[in-house]
Amino acid sequence: MVEEKGKYYERMVREFDQQAARVAAFPEHLPADKEEHQKELFDYFETLGNFHQNANLLLEEHLPLMKIPPTVTVTNPRQQ
Repeated sequence: MVEEKGKYYERMVREFDQQAARVAAFPEHLPADKEEHQKELFDYFETLGNFHQNANLLLEEHLPLMKIPPTVTVTNPRQQ
């Protein structure tokens, strides 16, 4: 019984040490992860902006053909 608990304890210590090493190494990856995440966010918002601009152009083109008046006129603040 004591021998089993000793083996169990040793295994738990090994697992703890492995996890502690992973946690200790984690901050080393943060700068690279942060830079990659920032690139992904910029790409996402650029794509989202392009989507909305294209949707706006399509609506401007097709709503009059469907005889649906635009309810809201939105202007780009950068173009003012």
